[in-house]
Amino acid sequence: MPQHFTISEYGHIRQRIDYALSERVNTLSEVFVSESAFASLKQLAFKINADAVLSFTIQKGRECLRVKNYVGLLQTPDGTQIEILPKIARDENPIQARMCLLKMLRHVPDLPFHTLTQAHLHHANLPLWEVFVAAFITEMEKLTQQGIQKSYITVEDKQPFLRGKWLLNRQNHLHPETLYVAHDEFLTDILPNQLLKTCLLFLVKRSTHLSNQTRLRQLRFTWDEVGISENTPTDFVKIKGVMRHFNRYVKALQWAKVILSQQSWANSGKDVNDSLLFPTERLFENYVAKGFKTYLTDFEVVYQDNLHYLIDEKKKKKQFSLRPDLVL
Repeated sequence: MPQHFTISEYGHIRQRIDYALSERVNTLSEVFVSESAFASLKQLAFKINADAVLSFTIQKGRECLRVKNYVGLLQTPDGTQIEILPKIARDENPIQARMCLLKMLRHVPDLPFHTLTQAHLHHANLPLWEVFVAAFITEMEKLTQQGIQKSYITVEDKQPFLRGKWLLNRQNHLHPETLYVAHDEFLTDILPNQLLKTCLLFLVKRSTHLSNQTRLRQLRFTWDEVGISENTPTDFVKIKGVMRHFNRYVKALQWAKVILSQQSWANSGKDVNDSLLFPTERLFENYVAKGFKTYLTDFEVVYQDNLHYLIDEKKKKKQFSLRPDLVL
């Protein structure tokens, strides 16, 4: 069963063997993970550009990793999940911090977090991962109630009679009693459904919350006739051309793509997955910008504008380009 830890940004990650030597001040200030998980995270800290997420230090002769200004989820090859929450107060409350993070995530562009409802925010007592799982399940249940979409698939098969098109070039002339034919069947076993089924089976193994597990098993039974994707990154590229026929699938597939990005480490068994980490400052800026756009309706609100200069006098050259977070 995957182990789950919760820590705040700028907190410390230590090895389990150092637990007895620790001077614990706050439950969110440090966590103690297995030696294998620590080794994987240490390897990440020394990768190019990864020092923005983690830094490696030695404290009192003991190895230590420090989380920087990122929030979200870190997952290691052995299944360890480290949830990193924003540091919003000195007296840290994980539920309050998680609620704050979920609210900010709802304003991340091009990702499915905007589908997080007020009901999901009320589940802030659950780990962040389980909230994401619940959001995916909600979208899957909607699709199931509406009916799993079908499409015509060309099936090649050997038949004792002519059905569809006779593939003469593939015919085995030693057995003329059997015809090699191609015909169309109206099936649920199509690529968008396969990607959702793959995500469903992945979460059955990775979710630990009882309510989520119960709902996942019910969905697994309903989607039993659908196969799985053999190559999810490639298949997500393939479905772009047919998505106009699957408008109601968009939200569920967005969640599936985010969640299945975690499979890269599950398959290879080598790398830490940091695809669900977000720079805290960027999240906060997006959240504030959305607030300005919502409440200052008489203003044009522009986020990260690069059209302004510190010196911009008439008949003189513009100097010192600016990139303010917000322009009203």
